[in-house]
Amino acid sequence: MKSRLLIVILLLSGCASQTPVDTREVDLIAASNYQGLSRYYQNQLQLNPNDNALMAKMADTYFKLDDIESARFYTQHLTELGYGDSAFLYLAGKVYMASEQYELAISTYQKAKVQGYNNADLDISLGVLYGSLGDFDNALEQFNQARLKGFDDVAIKNNIAVIYIARQEYKQAIEMLTPIYERSPDNDRLRMNLAVALIKVKDYGTARQILERDYSDAEFSLLLTAIAAL
Repeated sequence: MKSRLLIVILLLSGCASQTPVDTREVDLIAASNYQGLSRYYQNQLQLNPNDNALMAKMADTYFKLDDIESARFYTQHLTELGYGDSAFLYLAGKVYMASEQYELAISTYQKAKVQGYNNADLDISLGVLYGSLGDFDNALEQFNQARLKGFDDVAIKNNIAVIYIARQEYKQAIEMLTPIYERSPDNDRLRMNLAVALIKVKDYGTARQILERDYSDAEFSLLLTAIAAL
């Protein structure tokens, strides 16, 4: 569809004793050493093969390593076992989203909400999913929910403007984007989305000014042709 073309605390507890606490996990997390963390969890899993919480950590670590296949393997296994606290369900939703299993991602995110996960990043993820599926009303609702929770104003308005553009509501997109463009002119995505909306209302002069540093005259001409075809 054309509209789609316009459109991603771990605690170590221990009782007081004379034995030093093993801080390897904390140190690896602090250093963002996810490769080392995955090896650490593998070794722990050999000792505790039925530790579901450990498997959830494995899934999260693989996701951070962008090893989606491995993250999905552990996620699906835990889901089949009925493991499902809110943080894990949010992670599972991200894994399914990265796997392009969009309907499953939506239902999993909704389960995370029911379980009490209420962070704005979940609303953003749902908004992106609904938008990619062409469900613009639900996408706007989710983005506005994130806005009410204090999510980054530039990111929220940029996402909302993308929905306006997809619905061919170009003037609303321009009205949404212009004030934040004036505050954040170096935001590449924001700049391009505003230019697209301006081109759609045939305000080529302003669009050219916005993209002056990004495109030569010849490249801008090609861009006009491409956007006109959408």
